[in-house]
Amino acid sequence: MPRIEVAQAAGRPVVFPIEGDPKPKRDDGPKWGLAPVTFRWSGITSLDMTRHLTKESSGNQRLSMTTLNGSAASYVWQPYIAQVNGNLGLTYATSATESDDSKTLGLLGGGRVAVFPFSRFPFEAYFDRNDSRASGELTSSNYRNTRFGLKQSYRTEAGDASYVGGIDRHELSGESVNDTLDVVQFNMNQRAVLFERTHTFSGTANFTRNTHIDLPQARSFSLGAGHGFRPDEDFSLQNDASFSGSRFADARADVYQLSSVLTWTPQETPLVATGAARFSGFNAGAAGSTSRQNAFTLSGNASYAYSRNLNFTGGASMTAFSDKENATTQFAGASYQADPREVAGFTYTRGASATASNQTGELSSQNVVGSLNHGLTKFFPEIIRGTLSLTGTQGVSAGVGSFQGTIPNTLTHSVSAGWTVAEGTSQTAITSTATDQRNFGGNTDSYQLFTVRGTRNTFLTRVASLAATISFDVARRHAEVDGSTSTSVLTNALVSYQNSSFFGVPRLTFTSNLSANLQNLSVSAAEAPNRDSGRNVSWENFARYRIGRTDFQLRAQVAKSEGANLGIIFFRMSRELGN
Repeated sequence: MPRIEVAQAAGRPVVFPIEGDPKPKRDDGPKWGLAPVTFRWSGITSLDMTRHLTKESSGNQRLSMTTLNGSAASYVWQPYIAQVNGNLGLTYATSATESDDSKTLGLLGGGRVAVFPFSRFPFEAYFDRNDSRASGELTSSNYRNTRFGLKQSYRTEAGDASYVGGIDRHELSGESVNDTLDVVQFNMNQRAVLFERTHTFSGTANFTRNTHIDLPQARSFSLGAGHGFRPDEDFSLQNDASFSGSRFADARADVYQLSSVLTWTPQETPLVATGAARFSGFNAGAAGSTSRQNAFTLSGNASYAYSRNLNFTGGASMTAFSDKENATTQFAGASYQADPREVAGFTYTRGASATASNQTGELSSQNVVGSLNHGLTKFFPEIIRGTLSLTGTQGVSAGVGSFQGTIPNTLTHSVSAGWTVAEGTSQTAITSTATDQRNFGGNTDSYQLFTVRGTRNTFLTRVASLAATISFDVARRHAEVDGSTSTSVLTNALVSYQNSSFFGVPRLTFTSNLSANLQNLSVSAAEAPNRDSGRNVSWENFARYRIGRTDFQLRAQVAKSEGANLGIIFFRMSRELGN
């Protein structure tokens, strides 16, 4: 009997069988095969010309290069079973210099296979090889990068555990480099309920091998394990263990550590307390000599916020060394920061702190230090077409100590001013700070610092902007111990111009950066006065025009660094190919 067409789906008529129609054939199972392949091809052909302008950087070069690359992607049976993609490229380059001509033919490409990519146990294998000359970007030197590896992951159905392992090899080769890095790594995380408490477990393992050109092979490894849980809402415990080492030629070094940290944060009390136990050590050796040291430390610290203004801290520790005298430390302190208040139109702030400490061992000392500080801040809105702010602070600290004489008493004054103004499409900001610090006591010296910073950003047109930054720093230090005085003067300036439609030409971008760095350091001492200065100036211009797939780049740079003159002009013309 005839069949009746009832709808259209997926481009085919959908029919229902009528009594008497033959039964459809049964599907015997999945049909393995490669799905339709998505293929793309691309490429780039370019011409680079480099000309050096100074004797210090001689050697002109011309480089022409063509790269063709094809890529394909597909899947096996279904996208969630296995996905595959790959690319293959061919690079041909000719290089000409004043002393040599060369031609190179390189094969680039890569591939990636992902098995069960959307499952709890995805597997991935990959291979990539590329050449910096085919990237279309400006680089200081040419290099080839090759990388391949395997990666396997697993996650339990409940989501309480995950495991990841893989191997990776990275090769970098070029004009002045030939390095190989091999990495094997494994990571795991596990969450479990033991004794009605939730515990977390973690583990890591990493092994690396690094081979450099003209250097011995370097190897390193690291192993780690962690365990954490919260006995209740107020306590948390974290245990960690690690072991790492490195090998280079006949030298080796191993570092190991075991630690346990307990944190107590009562819900209804502004108290935070921690207690820690740590065992650490290292073992190093080279050329027949070895060095080993172990240390065991117990420590406890606490902080208590009595109010939003007053805070107390304290702590103690004990360390036992395997090769020297044991050491202990104890400290207690308090700090107070008052709320700001208004005084004659100024914002007035003040604070105080005090700390007492005791240390025993090879460097035994007992210290008590106290400090006071206060300051005034004033904002003057809309003055001289902008906002002016003034700040002045004063601080004093004093203390006594038993190690190396009396702790210096310090008196510090600081004044700063800032001015900002925004007018139309321009914004200007200038800040200045002057600081004077004088120490009295064990180490009598003085220190002065004066800084000025200025910035201006201007949008000249809708497509052009100009930015300028200048800074000036003067620092002076005088030491009574040897009577020396050192003065450092540092000046930095940067002017940057950007235009995204240079000369009114769409897609023609231009950037110009002029930077200068001047430094002068002088030391006046009774025995050996000296002076040192440095000057670095650079002017870089970069223009780029892109229309469709054609790209033009021109860069010119001149610089003077430590008396040496450098200059270079670089031109690149490239065309992208493909679909």
